[in-house]
Amino acid sequence: MRRKELADAINSHHENPDYLPEINLPSKIVAITKTYECIEGASIVIWAIPSHALRGFIDSLDEKEFSLLKGVEHHVLGIKGIDLDTGKFPSQILREKLGEGVNVYILGGPSFAKEVAKGLPTAVVISTFGDFQHLKWMQEVLAHRYFRVYRNDDPIGVECAGALKNVIAIAGGICDGLGLGANARASLITRGLL
Repeated sequence: MRRKELADAINSHHENPDYLPEINLPSKIVAITKTYECIEGASIVIWAIPSHALRGFIDSLDEKEFSLLKGVEHHVLGIKGIDLDTGKFPSQILREKLGEGVNVYILGGPSFAKEVAKGLPTAVVISTFGDFQHLKWMQEVLAHRYFRVYRNDDPIGVECAGALKNVIAIAGGICDGLGLGANARASLITRGLL
């Protein structure tokens, strides 16, 4: 977390007023502003930042933080999109920065943070470029009663779908804004999925 005042608000009130207002966060969640405190001793890092900020975030790490990050065994990308400057997917940027040998997992699917935080039923997929034996383990680590994780063997496909769904969602919003009705929106979404 970059902003101390937001971290303090989360730690004091167990709510993220900027991104998850009115959602009570478990008291075990602690917001930390120093990256090394988050990753020191971690075996898994879950990346949940905007795709356009990934490269800059990694570049902003000091030598100690970068070294700790490279030592983390598993990296789960909950990032949907494409870097506008390079046209690369988040996994490509991460592997470029940390090395091809890093275990990168792609988490994708139709999910909204607020609904996940509320414990509403959610189904996602997870894929990897690396060891598929670890994929089943990661599926079990991330799964929860209301959070179903399906394994997938096409990490590039998962990233493409994550990026394209944003375009389809915008087009669906345009249909709504123009008052074209549910049929037009449903047709657009159906055609977008094919």
